[in-house]
Amino acid sequence: PAAPAAPAASSGIPQPIVSTPHSQTTKTTVPPMPQTGLPRPGLPPLRPAAPAIGPSGQRRPASADPAPPDPGPSHDLSLTGMTPVEMSAPREDVPIEDGIRRRILAMARLADGRDPWALLGVATGSDARQLKRAYFRLSKDVHPDRYFGQPVGSFAARLPVVFEALSRAYARLTSPDKAASQPASASAAGHDRPQSPQEYAGELFERACQLEVSGDHLDAMKLFAAAVRVDSQPRYLRRAASCALAAGQPKSTRTF
Repeated sequence: PAAPAAPAASSGIPQPIVSTPHSQTTKTTVPPMPQTGLPRPGLPPLRPAAPAIGPSGQRRPASADPAPPDPGPSHDLSLTGMTPVEMSAPREDVPIEDGIRRRILAMARLADGRDPWALLGVATGSDARQLKRAYFRLSKDVHPDRYFGQPVGSFAARLPVVFEALSRAYARLTSPDKAASQPASASAAGHDRPQSPQEYAGELFERACQLEVSGDHLDAMKLFAAAVRVDSQPRYLRRAASCALAAGQPKSTRTF
């Protein structure tokens, strides 16, 4: 018999495995791709990220500092010269944060409407964007419906007055006729006087009646409840109870 052939010298290239009578499959060893950092065949090369584009269309460097956060409306929360009634309000056991309590008290001092800029917590002459931002931030804190169904103590009477004064100040400063430029004494004697709690409750009651007639009983019930919290007249209570029954809220009916 012929002598077996000597194995080929190793050249660094893997050799295929030739099938033999004892092997039914053919296996081929594929060398791994070298790790050179180059893109693999068939894949597009990576592109560098484009620099940020500013609002004016000019390119900004990547190291540009972000805009500082907006501090929001500013009020004097020190409440110097507090009356005995004001001193007892921060100590009440109510579900209102201490900072919001002080803000409500500070805004209540400005509810007469003499200085609408101070009531909104903005600088005199602020533009419409700043006014809108301040109004929506404050309205979330002082809206009476935020604490619907919760015992808020003496703040139950303050919240409607403060929110109504805030709404009037915002409407006054953003009105097209620029009524805010008029002297405070001229507007204080007119229709810009602060709305009393009874008037505010009456307005809420009328709006609730309109919603109830249109079939929106759930939203009407919320306004009826807000009117009752401000001024619990018997006719407000009766109408609120009947609306709660129509809305399918028997628990609220027992409350009224």
